Amino acid sequence: MDNTIEGNVLVIVIQKTIVGVSLGNIRGY
Repeated sequence: MDNTIEGNVLVIVIQKTIVGVSLGNIRGY
């Protein structure tokens, strides 16, 4: 897989989503 900017952004979004779910959606996301 290429380390493109778009790829990195996608990874960041996925990580933030996982963190949000882990926190029980405290911020409502």
